[in-house]
Amino acid sequence: MRQGIGQPGRPEAVFVAVGRPPEPTVLLTQRSPHLSSHAGQSSVPGGKIDATDASPMDAALREAMEEVGLKGEFIDVISWTDDTRD
Repeated sequence: MRQGIGQPGRPEAVFVAVGRPPEPTVLLTQRSPHLSSHAGQSSVPGGKIDATDASPMDAALREAMEEVGLKGEFIDVISWTDDTRD
């Protein structure tokens, strides 16, 4: 979990998806060119932690589903980090 860039106190979570063989790959998305910040940049799925999220990990998994359609039954969480801040 991290505090939102430019928005102190707004907790966020991200999900770094690493694909399995034949070759490991990392899932990246491209932000819309119409956004007011970081338009067109590559990113990993993630975003604001909602009050309904049980944990930062749940928020990151929810965001992955919302942003790229990655379903939970296809995910094996192998590691995570604790709360980090800028």
